Amino acid sequence: MPGGMPFQLEKGPIQRLIEQNINASRSEMRAMLHVLRQSEAADDIEWVNTLLPELWNEPAFSRAPQGTGVKVRDHIVKDWFGYELDPETGKWVKGAGPDTGFWLAYKGDVDRIVRRALRWALELSLGVAPGDEGPGRQHPWQIELFWKCLAPWFETWVVHRPVANSGLVSVFFVTPTHRGANIAESPIATSATASVTGVSHTVPSDEDDYEVLGEPHPHDPLHRPRVHAIDRTHGTWVVTHHHHESGDVVSTTNLVGANNVGPTDFQDWGIPQLSRYHGKDAIVVVAPSMAAGGVKHDGSV
Repeated sequence: MPGGMPFQLEKGPIQRLIEQNINASRSEMRAMLHVLRQSEAADDIEWVNTLLPELWNEPAFSRAPQGTGVKVRDHIVKDWFGYELDPETGKWVKGAGPDTGFWLAYKGDVDRIVRRALRWALELSLGVAPGDEGPGRQHPWQIELFWKCLAPWFETWVVHRPVANSGLVSVFFVTPTHRGANIAESPIATSATASVTGVSHTVPSDEDDYEVLGEPHPHDPLHRPRVHAIDRTHGTWVVTHHHHESGDVVSTTNLVGANNVGPTDFQDWGIPQLSRYHGKDAIVVVAPSMAAGGVKHDGSV
């Protein structure tokens, strides 16, 4: 969950670090579930600190745009959940603005949505029904996290399925657009690093594990990627045009008649106009670098 995202679906270092911490022993995961259940009863924000207390000390957070785990935590509480730090008490309080956090044209209880989704993911992983204190599974299922943008509101999907002799629980955070949310018009790397001075959002980069399927690495064809597509144990791939161009502006008044969801959705959202993007050139299959929202070939950070 960095400050900006170059792609509309990503994992990246922050969610991978959360995955590594939340997929713990059965007793540790039961303790996490207890924290979330207690937090729902108290309806407070303290679960962000107590759910994974060692998470925010991870040195790998230095790779995130914020630079430290504590700053990432505060970014989530402020920009995702819409809390503000009370200067008198030093405690987080709900923001009073028209929008939640840095989401555009959206007001809602994001913290409650995320907390409930994580609770259900843990319950599925442990094999216990809501409120059940029984023993559950001997071996919890793995949990994975993804972030998907763009949607008109914030919602979370929890998907589970059998995998070999175990199971997998996938959590998708589906979010509205946010301030500074310009995404890359091409998945092809445009920089040596994902963080570029003077650019407010992350850009595609050719750092480790970047790969365009079937093509050599642009700067190190003999040594990168270190593990090729077919041999990876983990991968996140985007399939799209080589790049996109913003064309004519489409007035929403021209779209109302063709909208089969509801006659006033565009007007209700308050979106004055849209830009029509045109896909250009070949279709490419690209594994983004972890720094630009992908995942390393072995799932590490």
